[in-house]
Amino acid sequence: MVFFLLESVLSFLSFFSDRSRSNKCLENNKKMIYCLGDSFTYGAGVASENSYPMQLNKRLSKKGYRVFNFGVLGGNTSDALKKLKQEIKEKGKPDIVTLMINEANTWNFDGSKKMSSSALSILKRFLNRFRTVRVFTLLEKYYFQKKNGIEEKYSSKASREDPVYLDKMKIINRNRYDSLFFDLKEKSCDIKEVKESIRFDKVVNKKDKLSALYYNIYYGDINSIIPLDENELENTPIDEIIARAIKAIYVKDLNTAFRNMEFLVNNADIRKEFYAISYYLFKEKDRREFLYEKGKEKVDIKGSLRENTKSLKNNIITLFDKYSNPIAYQDYIFRFIQSFSKDVNEDNDENKDLFILSLYNLLIRSSFSDKKLFNSFSILLNVAVVNITGYKNEYLELIERILGNVYLYENLKDYDCETVFKVTDKIIGSLKKESLNDKTLSSIYKYRFLNTENITNLKISFDYFFRLKEQDQIFNFNGIVVSNDTMDKVYEFLKEKPYLYKRTENKQVLSDVSHFFSEVGERLFLDYKYDKGLEMFHHAIKAADLSSMSKWEKAFLLVKRNGFKQILDKEDDSDIEEAINSIFESFNEIGNKDLKKFYMAESISRLKNQKKKDEYLQKMIKYLDKDENKDVFDDVERWVVDDVSNIIKICKINDIRLIMLGYPNFDNYLLRDLSKKNDLEYIDLFSFFQSLFKRNGIRPYILGDSHLSELGNRKVAELLEKEITR
Repeated sequence: MVFFLLESVLSFLSFFSDRSRSNKCLENNKKMIYCLGDSFTYGAGVASENSYPMQLNKRLSKKGYRVFNFGVLGGNTSDALKKLKQEIKEKGKPDIVTLMINEANTWNFDGSKKMSSSALSILKRFLNRFRTVRVFTLLEKYYFQKKNGIEEKYSSKASREDPVYLDKMKIINRNRYDSLFFDLKEKSCDIKEVKESIRFDKVVNKKDKLSALYYNIYYGDINSIIPLDENELENTPIDEIIARAIKAIYVKDLNTAFRNMEFLVNNADIRKEFYAISYYLFKEKDRREFLYEKGKEKVDIKGSLRENTKSLKNNIITLFDKYSNPIAYQDYIFRFIQSFSKDVNEDNDENKDLFILSLYNLLIRSSFSDKKLFNSFSILLNVAVVNITGYKNEYLELIERILGNVYLYENLKDYDCETVFKVTDKIIGSLKKESLNDKTLSSIYKYRFLNTENITNLKISFDYFFRLKEQDQIFNFNGIVVSNDTMDKVYEFLKEKPYLYKRTENKQVLSDVSHFFSEVGERLFLDYKYDKGLEMFHHAIKAADLSSMSKWEKAFLLVKRNGFKQILDKEDDSDIEEAINSIFESFNEIGNKDLKKFYMAESISRLKNQKKKDEYLQKMIKYLDKDENKDVFDDVERWVVDDVSNIIKICKINDIRLIMLGYPNFDNYLLRDLSKKNDLEYIDLFSFFQSLFKRNGIRPYILGDSHLSELGNRKVAELLEKEITR
């Protein structure tokens, strides 16, 4: 259950990345080992050389073996079967095949005759709610660390006009692409605002509009991302959606990013173009150093503050056009403030107002954050608070903004925020309670908690939040369980205050509160703290019952809760019936019906009471299409068995030794039973890793997204080495 969304993401990402690892040329005198599987075999989350097939290759190379990694991101049993046939045809028969597969068959239906692929529909419904903590790390890995393929086509030697192809799709040459940005300044008057709705297939053929699109993506204010609902997306120009999606990824707002990306890829007119451009931007864009080097312009400030601001043409607000990108403008503002900070001591209100305006611009125009900028801002803020007393709420807004910048780009815990928080306390102490901005202070104390891990700050943050009027309550606590330390603190807080969902009648906020509880529950589950995770889901469901959440979202919470209970051996028929009835109630709501049918059938199959099982099965039949039958819940299992049986048959015909493996986090009972039935070798990774977890904990072996760490992969390689050489 936990892997469902993660693997959906990886399947989506696999469009851009090689779905299986690259394998170097074979040495003719070595025995071949083909490792077939999904992202666990591929080595998701670790470098290629640290996947268990490549670690196994290193161990066995001197013993006369050559190991190939044929793991496929999001791969199912049909992918493994197809891959085995393909590689036997191209490389020849291996001596040994290892197989770890079947988890993705529960959602990736490609290759099944009875199930229809619905990965994108699944993403549309759930990716904006249930996040996998290491997705951004994986994005960086798949887009920035690929060692072969497309990079060669982007070499600096390539001609500006040479065509470049990605998976047979023509995309923009790197040098031509880069040169566009340095011509943009001349066209800024035509580029600044592109509001007309334009088809992307027309954009790619018109250099001026292409430049406009890239200008908005590349130089737009990255912080100004406003999430759009589906109706707004329908009426928003494609170029703006692309820009918003890419910007959202840069600031790690994955909810917005995946929502917009999924909307885009469902539009057949722009799908290929979007894939191509997003691949390129992911690969090339995090160019902070590049922008600093290329975008810095000589800033020479002479004269007095008044002389530098006396005309509108020379005003700090309008000077942005003078600079080629936000980095250069940020540098100008920074030097401007440093040059004139002494003037704030003068009895000149105009100078003081301008200083505050400049300070505000520094923050608003800063698309990136670093420690040097943060420390300088802290000093400047301290000067301003002492000498200019009329802007206290504005100072709090600036503090919220700078902390928000750090939160988006960096780890707040790594920053020394003591000066900023002292200034915060000084301002709060000098203001009357009724004049405080509760929304701003709620955010500041949330960031303060993430910096200090002092649970009192989280309590204060929630107190300020629930003081807001209902129409002003926009829940912003999702995503704060970013580390084990904060996760444990948040759990303790929620355990102490499980009634959090009783503090508001705002039904949308109650939906968000429910998702917040479930997010903490999932993180606890990923860390194998099952009982605590189950406790959080109990409260998530209570909050959901009071909220505006759809029936299907509530049903899915019950399905996930039951997954936890099943692992703890605490699931009973009443839990299963609650989930089944909820799915029935939600069936005609908006939502993927294939997915609903699958979970409906899967839940029915787990009922222990045969009479109840038959009753629900009869009830379910009316929800099936004419070409479906009452055995629908067996379809996936039959599909897995058929594919794996074909793999077994191929291995037997070709005298190939077949070794099957379980998963580290759950019992791969289908492969285990097929191994036993066919008298084949089976390595029970589930039992093996459970003993390690009890002895040494989870984290040495498992990443935050539940894939194997480098050490976890090493343990699998060691087991395989012993099995192969015994």
